[in-house]
Amino acid sequence: MQDKFPNLYKYLSENEQVFLQRKSSIYAGKAPFSIFGVGDYSFKPYKVAISGLYKRSTFSLILPYKSKPMMLDDTCYFLGFDYISDAIIIWAILNSEYIQKLLTVITFLDSKRPYTKEVLMRLSLNEVAEDLTFDQIKNIIKDLPTNIPIHLTKNEWDAFLTKDENKRLKPKQLSLFETFHNVKQGGFS
Repeated sequence: MQDKFPNLYKYLSENEQVFLQRKSSIYAGKAPFSIFGVGDYSFKPYKVAISGLYKRSTFSLILPYKSKPMMLDDTCYFLGFDYISDAIIIWAILNSEYIQKLLTVITFLDSKRPYTKEVLMRLSLNEVAEDLTFDQIKNIIKDLPTNIPIHLTKNEWDAFLTKDENKRLKPKQLSLFETFHNVKQGGFS
């Protein structure tokens, strides 16, 4: 790494103490700069994420930093997107009243990691999206910080709703992973 990526190596070396302070047993005996759960979706510029350790089901919109995708650690679950409009729509759906109420029923807040892959896979975003109106989505989006470029149009919302329409009509409930695979996005880490 030192020869092939000298800037990265310098940065990691300067911050080695932060890596050494990680307490998770998953890193025991591994290289000091190891990270896990990295796939193609990790390098998407826009992400919607939640920490598995949160006690509140707050999903965050993660934007690139200096035109580079942000990398999240193994305590987070996230979806990766190529387009900010898709990320904003999914962020709004996940922070909608429907999803928030469902999460209060299917999570165990007393556990160390209330939000697990299994819990998140139970969310059927297609069905929730079909029950939301564009005005409801716009109302949720108002909660985003003002520095985020939001130009979501009704046409983008309608296009989102019609993506892979044939797969939407299947009688089985789509999992969160299938939903995003169907709209050609990334997957939870």
